[in-house]
Amino acid sequence: MMKRYLAAFALLAFMLAGCKDNNPTPTPEPEPQPEVPVFAAPTNLNVETPDGISAVLTWENASTDYDGVEVQKAGPSGKYKMMGNVPAGVMIFTDKDFTENGKYSYRICTFKGNTYSDYAIVDFTIDGIPEPTPEISVTSISNEPNMLVINYTVTDDLGGSVKNGIVWTTDSTDPSLENGESFEYWKNLRKGASGIGILLNPTCPVKVRAYAKSITEGTVGYSETIEVNPAQQPAPYNVSYEDITPSELPSEIKVYKAHTTVTGHPLNIWYSIADLSTGNVTLRTICTDSGKQKSSAMAKAQTENPYVFVNGGYFGGNASVSYVLDKGVQKAENESFLARKKSYYVSRGVFGVTSDAKSSVNWRFGRSVSGGPYFYDTPIPQIDGAPELSPSKNFPSPAIDPGYYSAIGGGPVLVKDGKIRINFVMLDDVYLSNFELFPSDIYNRSTRQPRTAIGCTADGKVVLMVVDGRNTGVSEGVILTDLARLMTGVGCVDVMNLDGGGSSVFCVGSDMTVLNRPTDGTERAVVSAIGFAKK
Repeated sequence: MMKRYLAAFALLAFMLAGCKDNNPTPTPEPEPQPEVPVFAAPTNLNVETPDGISAVLTWENASTDYDGVEVQKAGPSGKYKMMGNVPAGVMIFTDKDFTENGKYSYRICTFKGNTYSDYAIVDFTIDGIPEPTPEISVTSISNEPNMLVINYTVTDDLGGSVKNGIVWTTDSTDPSLENGESFEYWKNLRKGASGIGILLNPTCPVKVRAYAKSITEGTVGYSETIEVNPAQQPAPYNVSYEDITPSELPSEIKVYKAHTTVTGHPLNIWYSIADLSTGNVTLRTICTDSGKQKSSAMAKAQTENPYVFVNGGYFGGNASVSYVLDKGVQKAENESFLARKKSYYVSRGVFGVTSDAKSSVNWRFGRSVSGGPYFYDTPIPQIDGAPELSPSKNFPSPAIDPGYYSAIGGGPVLVKDGKIRINFVMLDDVYLSNFELFPSDIYNRSTRQPRTAIGCTADGKVVLMVVDGRNTGVSEGVILTDLARLMTGVGCVDVMNLDGGGSSVFCVGSDMTVLNRPTDGTERAVVSAIGFAKK
């Protein structure tokens, strides 16, 4: 019996062992519970942005036993970065580290050792940071009586070319492209490159600054504002002249001679002044019909009673390239299209008198482009190497009708309305005020030449002057600014240069005696002449 029970027990144990689950479901682990901080996060976070480009963060502490507060900031990208730790007891953080406008966020927590509280978070917006602008600085200023030249350098171009120039105002405001007058340089520049701005004929103090405008971004940067007073006009040369008027000349005409070193070089000067208002004397502008002829011969052949004559305007070959108008009849036109570094339209000077003896100097564009020819009271401001400018009825100024009865072309205009209109400020190899684009043998700061000039005084008298040159130790000639000062020294308020060099001649009396010393050794044959004759 006992054996049967043991067998049954063994069978039951075997059966139970065969039914055992070898992969029981594990008992789930308890979920980890968040670590409860030993102290609370700051409360009542507040951000103020008083100027739109900085932030002031304040809070209240909910704990007393802590080392400090950690401050983190997220910018428009959304990524937080460490800004710093604030000591315990301090509840303000000032932040000026902003480079762009947008949405920002602070998160802060208290800490003690390596134990930190929860974060407290506050969002805010920065909207006062200006857009990036190019940077430009003024490097030098050339202040001339007729021209203010601002030299500048681009110091940051934002990675691309910038338009550039100067802006100015005559009031108390800082100039900008929106509220001032401007001059745009003709080249776009990159970082490190230099340009210029030109302000013509300033008459009162100006506030001026350079600007750089990003071509891609459209933003504008400015240099510091500089206040500039216009330069004083050069003083006239006061020369002691000897009256050498021949007795045969009418009382309306005087002739003078001087030897002087007023310019620092010896000079022989002749000039004549005539009052045309009496109606006894007229200004004649004569030219040959063909070929060339001496001024004295032309005067005797084409006027009944020549009194004083000088050579006239420029010529090429046997033809005048300067305007000639005699007693209302035009005989030649100003050269008005020139090939220099580029091909340009130009306006060149004309001196003339009306039928009622009103005299003046202006500029003439002599081609039929855009409705021309035109007279202007200012030249086309053409600079060699710059883009071409196109004259019109309203550019460079509204066209005028001076009403000339007799007139002669030449140039450059030296004085207009009592102010010298040329200088020798250069950009590379170009004289910036040489708007009439004369070659270097005429327009040069160092080459003294024989010169002929015509001008008028404030009361309307007409002046003819010749200065001898190319005669070392005797009469060495003048540069154009010296010629201008000699003419203002005898009272002229408008002055124009005429052809000079070997053409310069001063003839007086009915036999047209040559008083000066022409450089050819004898009077040169030319194409035009101008002078005083019996009306």
